[in-house]
Amino acid sequence: LFLLSFLIAGCGDGKLEPQANMASLSVDMNAPGFKAFQTGFYNFANTQGCVNCHGTTVSPQFALTDVAQAYLNAKSRFNSQALIDFTNPTSSPFIIYAGNNHCSDTPCSNPANGQVVQGLLQTWASAELAAPVVGGGMSTPPLGMAMPTIFTQTLTFPTAIPSITSANTGVIRFPLSKLSPAVASVAIAIFEVEVQMINATEYRIRNPKIVGNLAIVNITGIHVFTRPATGTGIGVEDFAQGIAWVPTMVSAAIVALPNPIPTTPFKATSLEPLSLSIMVQSPMDSMTIGFESIK
Repeated sequence: LFLLSFLIAGCGDGKLEPQANMASLSVDMNAPGFKAFQTGFYNFANTQGCVNCHGTTVSPQFALTDVAQAYLNAKSRFNSQALIDFTNPTSSPFIIYAGNNHCSDTPCSNPANGQVVQGLLQTWASAELAAPVVGGGMSTPPLGMAMPTIFTQTLTFPTAIPSITSANTGVIRFPLSKLSPAVASVAIAIFEVEVQMINATEYRIRNPKIVGNLAIVNITGIHVFTRPATGTGIGVEDFAQGIAWVPTMVSAAIVALPNPIPTTPFKATSLEPLSLSIMVQSPMDSMTIGFESIK
C-alpha cells in the first residue's frame, strides 16, 4: 500500500506515520537541484494549498516552511517507496496524487495538476542530474562528517543479487592496488562488501572487510557512493543514511588472502556492524568506496 497519508478526508483526520527528521543533514541551498525544487514543485505545493496538510502534520511533509527540510523529505522514501526517482521522474507518486481527489481540498480534485506536477518534477530532476558536484560525482556529506580522501575504483553491482530473505549474499570486491592515492600497506589487499536486495528499490550493504593487508591498518570513515553504471564520476552517498561507516578509527588485522579466492564472503572480521540501505538508481548501478584515512 502506498502513501496512506494521502488517503484521508481532510488534514485533521487520522494519525499518520511521520517521516524521519533529517534536519541535521546539510543542504546546499545554492545547488541547482535545490533551487529547481524551491522555485518549481515546492512553490506549486504552497500556492495550490498542499501546504495546508503537507506543510503541517501530514506526511510526506514536502511543503514545510523549512524549505531545506521539505526538500529532504521530498527526496526521501515513504512507506518503503521513493517519492521521486531523478532518473525516472514521471514515475513519481506526486504526479498521481496531484489531482486524484485524495483529500477534501479543492486543489486535490483538479486532474490538470498531474500534468503540471510532472513538468515541475522533470525540471527538478534535470537540475539534479546536470548539477556539477564535488570530486567528479561526490555529494556534500552530512554536517560534521569529513570528506573521504582515498578512493577505490568504481565497480558495477553483481547482475544477480540475493534477496535479504536468502541465506546467501553477493559480494563486491575492490582491489586496493587501485586505490587513489596508493597506500602501501594494502597494496595487495582486497576490500569486500556484501550485498543483498531488500526489495526492487533498495540494496542492503554490509560487512566491510579488508583481506590480504601486509600490516595492521587503521581505518577511519568508510563512505559508499553509488551511481548508474552508465554515468560518470564516483556517484553520491545516500543522504538518508546520515552516517559514514567507521566514524572513529578501527584496526584491520593481518588476514592472508585465501587461495583460491572463494565466491562466498571472506572469513574476516567486519569493520562495521551496521548495515546500509541504499536506494537503487538504475537497472545497473556502480559503487565506489571512499576512505577518510588508511594508516
